[in-house]
Amino acid sequence: MKRNWIALASLVLDLVLVALLLWQGSRLDTLEQSLWNVQDNLMDRQDQVMDEMGALRQDVQEGERLIADCALEPAGLDPETRSVLLNASVTLKAWSADTDATLLLELEGQTTEASLTHGGNGVFTGEAAVPVEENGSLTVTLLADTGGTVTREQAEFVYQLSDLLPVTDGATGTSTPYWVEDTLLLNSGFFFCPYDRDHDYVEVRDPEFRLYRNGELILEEAAVYHPMSDDIPYCYYLREVNEDGLGQTIPVDVQPGDTLRLAFACQDQFGLAYEFTVDHWQVLKDDAVHVSLDEDFYPTLTWPA
Repeated sequence: MKRNWIALASLVLDLVLVALLLWQGSRLDTLEQSLWNVQDNLMDRQDQVMDEMGALRQDVQEGERLIADCALEPAGLDPETRSVLLNASVTLKAWSADTDATLLLELEGQTTEASLTHGGNGVFTGEAAVPVEENGSLTVTLLADTGGTVTREQAEFVYQLSDLLPVTDGATGTSTPYWVEDTLLLNSGFFFCPYDRDHDYVEVRDPEFRLYRNGELILEEAAVYHPMSDDIPYCYYLREVNEDGLGQTIPVDVQPGDTLRLAFACQDQFGLAYEFTVDHWQVLKDDAVHVSLDEDFYPTLTWPA
């Protein structure tokens, strides 16, 4: 009887120990979860503090800047000097009656100066002519001289020269060439709808499509003009559609490994010629794969001889 009592007491003790261990494990899990929650809260607070510090730093930097606003507006082209004409406007946060302001327009290492005239209320305006040799990034820097104290400050944006031209880019329609037996076929349903920097669609001169194989011109055809809609009145297509409404297919002589580039070329009213890349492909044995190169994003520019 005594042994049974001892065994029962031992069993009860074991159960108590198991319950205690389970309780401690639960407490440890709860404590661990609490620690994770505290850590997450600390990380969230750290991120919040970093965001607040970044915003404060930006506010301080903004408060230290002299330029309140700066804008360049295209005013046309000068074919004689092969330059893009710009109207410049800069608003300063601080100025005086004797403040002289000049803009430095740097394009591919070449700098053009544009003197500005104070029209009142801190607004300085002027004109500039930037040579159009090739597309590139146009960096704008202000020089402000007030009583012999010169401030040099770069505007917070960098223009692409192509964004300041009469034709900046265009909406395009593309498809992928495909093999039929041993012939690669290009659909004729490509189009290009040129627009200016305000995304207003514009009419162009001498529109045509060009197809290059490994950099060599293998197809050149005048584009077919047809309005796409009332909102897109100027659109140019690669060939007319057939009577059944379907596009034509154009056989292309290629070998696997060749590259193809389809381009749209045109001129603006000033005689500046543009060539935009519509699409670019790498020809494989069973397919043609779209590729995108840095030079595809900006037009090639050519002045008339």
